[in-house]
Amino acid sequence: MDELKAELRKYPLKGAKEERLEKKIAAMEENLAALEEEEEKISSRQDEADMAYEEADLRADDGKAKAAELREKLASGEATEEESILFWRSLHMAEVISKSALVDKVAEAAGISKKDTKAVVDAIISTVTEEVKKDAEIRLIGFGTFKKAQRAARKGRNPQTGEIIDIAASESLAFKSSVKY
Repeated sequence: MDELKAELRKYPLKGAKEERLEKKIAAMEENLAALEEEEEKISSRQDEADMAYEEADLRADDGKAKAAELREKLASGEATEEESILFWRSLHMAEVISKSALVDKVAEAAGISKKDTKAVVDAIISTVTEEVKKDAEIRLIGFGTFKKAQRAARKGRNPQTGEIIDIAASESLAFKSSVKY
């Protein structure tokens, strides 16, 4: 932008033409600054998304191996700042239990077959889902409440293009725990 200004000074303009040109240059500088700011935001969002994917990988089956690898890198001083952050976050992540693992644990605790337990778990999930769709609120004393959550329509931004988009109103299943940990 400075080069453009220097080049234009070689050809002196007078009066209104000079003012119009200066206004256009000022507008171009503002647009450039806004674009640079937007590019930085998009880059930051991409970094956050990358970090979230890495955290998800740590939660996966090979998460313990990755955590051990990060621990070794930290100990040797070879870890990047992002790897360091990722490692410390991994220490505070809860174990993720899949539906089949839940069925296994419930079957073992109740002393019934996995087949029967799976049928019960499936029935509970479908019943809760169906009743909440009908606007029912399901309260399990000592555990929590399932209910419908509504999100209003809003404006959002496409993280890949930065384009502003309309996000439709939506409904989802919400759970509020009544158990204190």
